[in-house]
Amino acid sequence: MILNDGEATTNITINIGGTHNITAVYTGNENTTTNTTTNTIQLNKKNTEINTIVISSRADNTTINITVTDTTNNKQITNAPVKIYENSKEIANTTTPTLKLNLTGGEHILTIRYDGNNIYSPSETTLTVNVAKLNSTMTLTTPTTAYVADAVTISVNVKDENNKAATGNVT
Repeated sequence: MILNDGEATTNITINIGGTHNITAVYTGNENTTTNTTTNTIQLNKKNTEINTIVISSRADNTTINITVTDTTNNKQITNAPVKIYENSKEIANTTTPTLKLNLTGGEHILTIRYDGNNIYSPSETTLTVNVAKLNSTMTLTTPTTAYVADAVTISVNVKDENNKAATGNVT
C-alpha cells in the first residue's frame, strides 16, 4: 500500500470466523524508522435461518421445500447441506431445496439441521408434518351359496389408491 498524506487503506477478506491478528508493517523511509503494529479483530460467523414449506403431505409423497438463509442479507445459501431427523435418528439429508420423504400416515415431528461452515453459523428448526393416509379399496370374495357347517373360503384383497398391495390385518 502506498501512503498518501500518511495514510493507506485497503480491503481484506477473511473467510474463517474467530479471532484474527491484523499486522501492519511500515518499512520506513529516509526520514522515519520502521514500525510494526498489530490489532485483533473478532470475525463472527453469519447467522442462518432454515425455512420450510410443506408442498405435499401424503403417505406416498411427502415433499418439503427447505432453504437455508443468510440472515445478514436474507439471501438463500445455495447447496447448504441439511440433515433431517425424526426421533433423533437421521432419516434424510440433502443440498437441494426440494426433498421427497417416504413417511407413513400420521403426525411426524422433524428436526431440520444445518451444521454451518467457516462462514455460517449452524441453525435448526422443528417441523410438524401431518401425513395423510392413502385411501384404500377392498374386494371381498365369497361364494354366493354354501351349506351349513361346511367350511367357506373367503378372500380379501386390499390396495391403496395407487393400486399397490396394502399391508396390515383384516378382521
